[in-house]
Amino acid sequence: MPIKLNYIIFAPDYDENSGGIIALHKLCHHLNECGESASLWPSIWVRRQSQGWWKRFRRNFKEAIFGVEFDRHPDLITPIAKRRKPGANDVVVYPEVVAGNPLGGINVVRWLLHRPGFHTSVVNFSAGELFFKFADFADDKEITKGVAAQLFVFSVNSLYKNKNTRVRSGVCYLVRKGEGVEIARNLEDAIKIDGLAHEDVAAIFSRCEIFYSYDEASMYSCYAAMCGCLSVVIPKSYSSREAWVAQNPHLQYGVAYGENDLDHARLTQSEVVKYFQSLERSSLESVHRFIATTRDRFG
Repeated sequence: MPIKLNYIIFAPDYDENSGGIIALHKLCHHLNECGESASLWPSIWVRRQSQGWWKRFRRNFKEAIFGVEFDRHPDLITPIAKRRKPGANDVVVYPEVVAGNPLGGINVVRWLLHRPGFHTSVVNFSAGELFFKFADFADDKEITKGVAAQLFVFSVNSLYKNKNTRVRSGVCYLVRKGEGVEIARNLEDAIKIDGLAHEDVAAIFSRCEIFYSYDEASMYSCYAAMCGCLSVVIPKSYSSREAWVAQNPHLQYGVAYGENDLDHARLTQSEVVKYFQSLERSSLESVHRFIATTRDRFG
């Protein structure tokens, strides 16, 4: 009988505006749904220790340090890990932005949610890690040797839905990872959604006529389409729509790549929800494959 593995996922507080953090919390949730034992290790525990707080105040402030509030989604099964060093039956999962192996785990999974080095200037992984990639765009074959299996954890925010608004007016836009661009004159009076809560963004998408995104990979482009808003990505990095979709397949329906692609966005807008439902099914299948692979490697 195979050894029961415990999955410890190193993660920051839940943040509804961070796709990577959502994926980490959702992985924990799905593993528990599948009957596995999974928990979150709050990254703030390690930061507090590295700052020396634990050494200086260990007698009187233990709960203030390790009992610090940690945000989790109320609908997800995401228990907090027990405060102990990971053992032989534990699998520690780190995203690519974490340097080294701060928990000292024996069995380590490195989940590439984005290409290593994209968010951090230094790439520091430990030896013997088992690599997984969120999608092809996140892989670095020089590091993974091309053997990273896919772990695709996907979910859709239920706030975004088409309310069939008859009369729409106004324009909104997003900069996000397209930072450093010069905002077009026709958007100077438009609504910028960067930093807004999902409830507010959904309301804006439901009343606006068109949405522009300077971020070529953002899920907000899909969310706009789901709300019935004409969604347009402003081209920057890719030579054609085909090249863009190859790296961003989640945007293939309901989203125009440039002003000359508006007909595609209109004609395929109704396909977005069905496509995302299929992705959610694929996500669960991906988690099952992740369980099988880690059992083979570490069990």
